[in-house]
Parts: sequence; structure tokens; C-alpha cells
Amino acid sequence: MTLQPKNMLNRLLKSLLVSFVCIIVLSIIINLTAIKLPILTEASYERYLILFLYLIVMIFYVSLLFDQLYLSQKAKGISLFFYLFIMTGSLQLLESLVAQINVQPKAIVDVIVYTLVITSFTVLIFRYYGKGAESYTKRIKNYFSHQHISKWLLKCIYAIFLLFIAHYLINSMLTPFIEPYYNGRYTNILKMSHHAGDVKYVSMLTHALVMVVGFQPLFALWKGSKTSLLFWFGFPLFIILAFQPFIFNVHWPLGFRFPLFIEETLIMYIHAIILVHLFYVPDETHKEEELVKSKLSLSNW
Repeated sequence: MTLQPKNMLNRLLKSLLVSFVCIIVLSIIINLTAIKLPILTEASYERYLILFLYLIVMIFYVSLLFDQLYLSQKAKGISLFFYLFIMTGSLQLLESLVAQINVQPKAIVDVIVYTLVITSFTVLIFRYYGKGAESYTKRIKNYFSHQHISKWLLKCIYAIFLLFIAHYLINSMLTPFIEPYYNGRYTNILKMSHHAGDVKYVSMLTHALVMVVGFQPLFALWKGSKTSLLFWFGFPLFIILAFQPFIFNVHWPLGFRFPLFIEETLIMYIHAIILVHLFYVPDETHKEEELVKSKLSLSNW
């Protein structure tokens, strides 16, 4: 999908509007209820500005991603909610468990409210009027009809194994850089546990499972090339799961925050590469292109 300068400016202005409205609505909700967001624990202009700028970038790219899926407004709203919830409500919380970061029990409720607000205004303002919207279930069925269910299950198991191994290896390489912070001085940030190892590995495995299962609809609905899917799948992962915690949690020591940022960036992009490689199925338009690429790669060998 090529963005013309005029369309890009229009999308940017819409993203700015959605972000501004979301900030206002979230601040009202926070003031009137017990809902809390980590970035807005302190009602300072700096925190609101960080959230505002982050939302502009995130909404710009995520809205563009969903416009390329050619969904009806209803399907788009439901899909966007679950997409953002998987990112912020599942994967982020699981990453917090891996890093032994303190997470409040009611954090899931806060995330649901946050996701609902962003989804509602994004779908309301970014309305898709183009042609090409097909039946959601029809496209899902068509995607899974390419291979027998047993092959898909084996592929899922293989993917979960690869994601877990990648997560484990990257975490093992970067853990020595943040180990000094697990010395009791940062109990307000970190949650020390005698079962930290077990929790970490279970969280990694669950993270892999959520990645494989949760993003299957995205692969099923994608109509572009494999390269474009890698970008549109990987870049939002980076923004939401690596960049967001880095800029939001300014109260964390930089020596702890930066290695986590590097770790999350590596994990997200490697996971994206693995999943796109395993689960991308070209549509009729891109089948020939992928066939040519595979022949070229074989000839190079």
C-alpha cells in the first residue's frame, strides 16, 4: 500500500485527533474511577505528552495495517480490539512476568479500558470506505484450506518451540546485564520470587502460544507480499512491545530499561520472521512472485 503525501498528511491528522481525544477520555476515566495506567500514574504534562506522541505513532501504523485488511467496520473494530489486547493485555504482561516486574492484579482491567478507548475512536475516525471487503469467515476458511489441519497443528507446535527457544536464548544472553538490579534495592519495580525460574519459562511458553494462535487471523487476512507482511507485522510489535515500555517507564533505571529494550526488540523481530516464514500464504496475486523468489533462492544454492 503506497501512501501519497496528501493521504499521509490526512492519516497523520486523524491519528493526532484520535490521540488527543483518547488522552482526554482516559484522563477523565482516571479521575473519576480507580482505573490507572502506568504512564499516567503521575499527572504531569511530560507524561501526557509522552503518551500523546506515542499514540500518534502507534495509531498511525496500526490504522494503516488494518486498512490493508479490507474488513467491514464491525469486523475491523472487533479485530482491532483483540489485536491491541493481545499486544498490551497478554504479551506485555507476560514479558513483565519474564522480567519479574511488579504487575498489579487489576492491570488487566486497566488494559481492557485503555484498549476499548483507543479501538473505539480509531474505528470511528478511520472508517474504511473502499471496495474489496470480503466475508471474514470466508477468508479465514480459505486460508486454512491450503493445508490439512494436522499439518497446521504440527506447524504451530514447531513455531511455538522455535519462539520459545529464541526467547530463552536472547533472555539468557541479556540477563547478566540486568542481574545487578535484582538485589533488593528495586522492590518497588521488581517482584522477587523463589519460583522465578518456573514463572519465567511458563511465561515464555505462554508468550509463544499467544503469538502463534493470536496472530493467525492476521496471516489469514493478509493480501500483500511476504516482505510487506514482515514489516507490517514486525514494526507494530516493536512499537507496542519494545518501544512503549522503554519510553513509558522512565522511573526505571536506564541500566535496567535499555537492556530490556534491546531484548524485546530482538525477540519481537525474530519472532516476526519465524511466524511470517511459517504461516504466510500468498494470495493469487502474489503466488507467482513467491514462486519466482523460491526458484531464485534454489538456483543460488
